[in-house]
Amino acid sequence: MRRSVVLLSTLLMIFSVAPTAQIFAADSFSIAAVSEKRVVLSATTGIEQVRYFTLDSPKRLVVDLYGVTPGEHADTVALSDGFKQLRVGPLDNKTRFVFDVDGSEFPTFNVKVEPDHVVVTWEPSQKTTAAALAAPVMKGSAKIVSIDFDSEKGQSKLNIVVDGTATATELTRDGDKIQFSLKNTTLPRALRREFDTLAFPSAIYSATPYLVNNGGVPAVRFVVQLKADQPYRLEKEATGYAFIVDNGPYDQATPPVTGILPVPAKGEIDTTSASTPTSSPAYEAAAPQPSQQGVIITKELAGKEKKTYTGAKTSLVFDNADVRDILRLIAEISNLNIIASDEVKGNITLRLIDVPWDQALDLILDVSGLGMIREGNVVRVLPKDTIRSMKEAELTAANSQEKLEPLATEVVTVSYADLGAVAGPVKEILSARGNLTPDSRNKYLIITDVPQRIAKAKELISILDTPERQVMIEARIVEVSSSYSRDLGINWGIDYSSPGSKIENAGVGIGGDFLIDLPDGAGSVGEDAGLAAGITFGEIGINKLVLDLRISALEANGKAKIVSLPKVTTLNGETAKISQGTSIPYQTTSDGGTTTEFVNAELKLEVTPVINPDDSIIMQIVTTNDSPSITSGATAPSIDTKQAETKVLVHDGETTVIGGIFVENNSDNETGTPWLMELPILGHLFKSTSKKSSKSELLVFITPRILKDK
Repeated sequence: MRRSVVLLSTLLMIFSVAPTAQIFAADSFSIAAVSEKRVVLSATTGIEQVRYFTLDSPKRLVVDLYGVTPGEHADTVALSDGFKQLRVGPLDNKTRFVFDVDGSEFPTFNVKVEPDHVVVTWEPSQKTTAAALAAPVMKGSAKIVSIDFDSEKGQSKLNIVVDGTATATELTRDGDKIQFSLKNTTLPRALRREFDTLAFPSAIYSATPYLVNNGGVPAVRFVVQLKADQPYRLEKEATGYAFIVDNGPYDQATPPVTGILPVPAKGEIDTTSASTPTSSPAYEAAAPQPSQQGVIITKELAGKEKKTYTGAKTSLVFDNADVRDILRLIAEISNLNIIASDEVKGNITLRLIDVPWDQALDLILDVSGLGMIREGNVVRVLPKDTIRSMKEAELTAANSQEKLEPLATEVVTVSYADLGAVAGPVKEILSARGNLTPDSRNKYLIITDVPQRIAKAKELISILDTPERQVMIEARIVEVSSSYSRDLGINWGIDYSSPGSKIENAGVGIGGDFLIDLPDGAGSVGEDAGLAAGITFGEIGINKLVLDLRISALEANGKAKIVSLPKVTTLNGETAKISQGTSIPYQTTSDGGTTTEFVNAELKLEVTPVINPDDSIIMQIVTTNDSPSITSGATAPSIDTKQAETKVLVHDGETTVIGGIFVENNSDNETGTPWLMELPILGHLFKSTSKKSSKSELLVFITPRILKDK
């Protein structure tokens, strides 16, 4: 478990120094020539690649020779004047050389990379921290040299390696906190920090060692924070002590890359993994540690729109880590070339599990106040103020350069758009030295300015000068009408004929006035087609008095549908009008004489379409359907008007219907002989009835079609 995390951690703070293009034999053995304040590293058959970097807690310089196997030289070599020792060991396809710093400050060192060897030289550092000067001097018989953490086989194990004899106290518990102490033991300054185990599937949340002074006798107190109530114990081992906790339900996560794991000070190697290479004192050097100074990186200030991340997922857990190290790690994962300026400084604490590397970079950048400028696969990291100043300087330089450039003149033709509509926007993008002259006769724009501004003006003109789109409007105007009438009449007729008398012939009609011709044409009163019947009762008395009864009935149904199909084509935003109808003449008389005037009865369609970018169309529609009518007593013709006006949104090729003019007329009439028609039941024999009903409705179907450019 620990080895897998450390292997992932080796990516931290690595950058390429001097790769070579040669391919060397597989069996190339390292050679280390050590002299006073100088080490020369080489190989028997050459070196594929060289990389070096520094690490903190404890401080050390790491040099990797790729394609090289450790030679016959010693694994550990004593050094002086700044570096206390050199440790050598294999790691994957390279050999690692670790220079351990003697003290709290790096010596002044130089790494010179040659094609076939590397030279490391150094001088002792003159710096001593105030904290080191003020640190109390305590002497004990034992010293903790490393604190290591491991989680496997369902258990978490805190390994405490002690140089000397240390005595542990009893374990005490306060809630989820477990405490114990190692008496008469000292703790190096590099290990006086909290060890966070969030990167592991562990029941241990954290472990923190403290150096305490009991009457001049040192002791190291450990406070272990558990995630839950799990079994725990402290065991004595050959190298020191081990605090063991059963993980229980917490033994399930996959460990991310972490920058807060403790590492052995003398290079002990965890060999529990089957894939661990040959035991190496330099193996632990890859574990990143917190540093005293670092870099915080943020992205360049951008919009707040949601961003999609496509980078490979990674996990980063660091406590107060030098962000330069995190930057190098992200560079390795993403294959980006990242350059951080000297102004980038600071430390950061983060825990990111299974997030894309580009999202992790953005998150780190967002909280730090710096900016990122990317050009291809090269990323520059600078403070935001610096980036802002750079852009302002570039803009100032561009403006200054523009003022020195010679002017040029070009004539641009405007083919479709209105000259004034194009000239206005073009003027806005010209420089202070620029000039624009429109030629309305030939539809030219004469532009004088620097070439760069003229190019922008021509680009804008090409966008604005486009042919206006057209819309063809198809309309179906349908007027549907229906009528119904029913008439029923009864008429009594009395005829008297007496030749030779004073009244030779007389007749009286009683009843309704609606009658239809009899089949033989006698007694004609009406001219409608229908049913008529007559009954003559003959002479009454001695006189020639004849009584007859005429019954007439008529029922009629009628339906009509008038359809008009006008079409019209118009430009986008322009009103189109089409009409068809009749001009009705009429005469008026005045003092000047008689004149003839006209009134129009027409079918008219008026449409104003506006095309939207998504090819939908907003239409302002006015539809009018007029028809002449006759009004009794009027001096001029009457016009029945039906009009619909609306504004609709329709997609290209779709049809919308406009309705709403619906007229219905109903009438019931009765005519008959006064008084007699009012008699109950018998009154029907002395009257006629008429019932009429009519309905009409106007419907307008509109279909717009955008005419495509050929």
